[in-house]
Amino acid sequence: MTGRGPLAGSPIDGQLTFSSGWEWGYWPQEVVTARASWDPHVEITDEDEALRVALAPVVRPFSIVAPQISEILVEHMHAQHELLIEGRIDGNPPAEIVRRNGQAYMQGFEPFDDVGDLADDLPGVPLTMTQPARLGLVEMLNPLHAPPPYSSQLEPLLAEMETRFTATADALEALHPMICYLNIIDPVLVGYDEGSLTDAAGVLADVVEVVPGLGAVAECLTVPDGGPPLPPPGVRD
Repeated sequence: MTGRGPLAGSPIDGQLTFSSGWEWGYWPQEVVTARASWDPHVEITDEDEALRVALAPVVRPFSIVAPQISEILVEHMHAQHELLIEGRIDGNPPAEIVRRNGQAYMQGFEPFDDVGDLADDLPGVPLTMTQPARLGLVEMLNPLHAPPPYSSQLEPLLAEMETRFTATADALEALHPMICYLNIIDPVLVGYDEGSLTDAAGVLADVVEVVPGLGAVAECLTVPDGGPPLPPPGVRD
C-alpha cells in the first residue's frame, strides 16, 4: 500500500494492532487485521463489502450459515462503533462525547484513571487518563453532580446497548442448532458449571446418540470426542 493525497506514492511503514484481554474473542479482529495488512482490498469501494471479504476466511468453517454469521458480525461491529465509540442514541450523536459513550460504562476500573479523574480539576497536575471518563455510581448520589444527567442521556444509551447487543446474541443463538457440531467445549458446563445438570446432559447425550435421526442433537449437549484442528480448515487458504 502507498499513501494518498500529499503522501501519494509513499510507502506505509507499518501498523500497530492493540490486543489485550479476552483472547477467545479477540482473534477474529486479529485475523482480519493481519489479512488487511497483506491485502486491504483497496479495489472494493464499499467498506462493508470489503469487511465481508476480509471476514470470509474467518466464517468459512461455519459452512452453510457462514453468510449469516458474516452479516451478524458486520451489523454488530456497526452497533459497537455507534454505541460504544460515538455514543449515538437512535442514530443521533451527543453534543459532547465525554462521559456519554457506551465504552465508558463497559470497561473495568483502573485506579490510576480514578486518581486522574479526581485530579482533573487541580491546576498543575499533569495526569492523563487512559480510559474514557464516566459518571460514577457514587457521584450519581449527588443531585448536583456534573453532566451528563443519567435519566435523559445515559439511561437511553444503555437501554439501546442492551437491545442491540441482545439482538446479536439472539441471532447467533438461533444459528446454534445448525453449527453446534463445532462445539469445542461442553456448552452445558459453560452455562451451568459442574454439577448434576452437566452430568445429566452427558447421560442424555449418550442416550440420544443411539436414537436414529437424533445423533446431531447429542453433539449439541456435551463435549466433543476430540479437539478441533487448529487452525480450522480453510482459514489459511
